[in-house]
Amino acid sequence: MKRLLPVCIALGVLASAPAIAADLPVKAPVVARPAPFSWSGCYLGGHVGGLWGETNWTDPLGNFGPFINVQDVSHSSFTAGGQIGCNLQINQFVIGVEGDLSWADVNKISLNDIDERRHIFRTKFDWYGSVRGRLGYAGDRWLIYATGGLAFSKLDLTLEAYTDSTLTVLSDPILGIRVKSGWTVGGGLEYALTNNWILRAEYLYFDFRNHQIFDFGDGDIEFGHPKFHVARVGLSYKLDWGAPIAARY
Repeated sequence: MKRLLPVCIALGVLASAPAIAADLPVKAPVVARPAPFSWSGCYLGGHVGGLWGETNWTDPLGNFGPFINVQDVSHSSFTAGGQIGCNLQINQFVIGVEGDLSWADVNKISLNDIDERRHIFRTKFDWYGSVRGRLGYAGDRWLIYATGGLAFSKLDLTLEAYTDSTLTVLSDPILGIRVKSGWTVGGGLEYALTNNWILRAEYLYFDFRNHQIFDFGDGDIEFGHPKFHVARVGLSYKLDWGAPIAARY
């Protein structure tokens, strides 16, 4: 009996081991957290939208007789194009630069001479673009940003005078170059659908400043000031650079 007692105690301990183990706390499995989304990287893509605006025609002498030298002529168009740029994310802030080029179909005329109807103001352009800086704030896959910079367009501002069968076009090309510069400012919202595909909605305002159209030498000077708004949506493909940079203080 003395020899059997230790054996019985050992068998009892072994039998109760599973129940004791079941009562012990169990650590949850360690799940790797996904890396935070990074806006750093270069991208390219396309966009579509709408364009609307006006050209302000002005003359220091104002309107006189049948000539309406001071008037605002509205225009609008469908627009589409492409964009390319690069971003760098530092903590929650994103800085970047972007260039875009877009197509439009603007060819708007207005009568300057309401009597004989022979003088016509014309605003015409079929492309425009910009080079802009961007500054944004990121909330993981969301990015809200402001943007602004240089604008340019092959923009024709003309006064067309019809005399009998002769057409005289008065414009302001400098050495035959009609690419005009201006400025643009706006903002937008982007969302990363995946680590590479980014959807955006954007608004931009373009201003191409006053341009002198002609001077007859008698003080009759005409100016054209084109400006317009653009609202568009786009899709870009981003090339990864890795995780955001942590700022050091």
